Amino acid sequence: MQNIIFIILGILVVLIFFFSVSVIHIRALRDDLNNRWYNLVDKLQYRHDLFPILVETARPFVTEKAEDFEKMVDYTIEVRARAGANSICSMKKIVVEHDFSRHLRQIIEFCERIEELRVNTNYLEVKKHIYDIEDDIKKHEKDYNERVRNHNKVIGRFYNIPSALALRYGKKVIFEFEGA
Repeated sequence: MQNIIFIILGILVVLIFFFSVSVIHIRALRDDLNNRWYNLVDKLQYRHDLFPILVETARPFVTEKAEDFEKMVDYTIEVRARAGANSICSMKKIVVEHDFSRHLRQIIEFCERIEELRVNTNYLEVKKHIYDIEDDIKKHEKDYNERVRNHNKVIGRFYNIPSALALRYGKKVIFEFEGA
């Protein structure tokens, strides 16, 4: 009888040990993922901050179709406000950021048709910063998505499911600009 109690206690200790290790591992993954998300959000915010600089640099040169330019700018400002209001990784954030990227590229394409802007050093510098930050965003996005895939795989393993359920950790959303 005493042997059975020791065996049950031994099994409980091993289960508690594995549960504890699983919790620590999942928390570390979650914290790393959150840090990577905030790095990505910083890059997205920097791109948002470059938008008014681009507009103010281009605005004096836009004479033809100025009304079209202002409509594009106004709509992009609305999208920018929606994107800035949401810093949590969700499908809504992904869609809004994708929309902002598309409209920012449309404004750059519009500006590229203006001869004076194509040779303006301020415009070229802002455009270069925007393209550089887009490259940074893609790198951070790729890194974040790799970590999300790993996180989702780890919490989906049968031995981590109890820990994930106890901590109320679910699968994370992939942040991709497919087709962007």
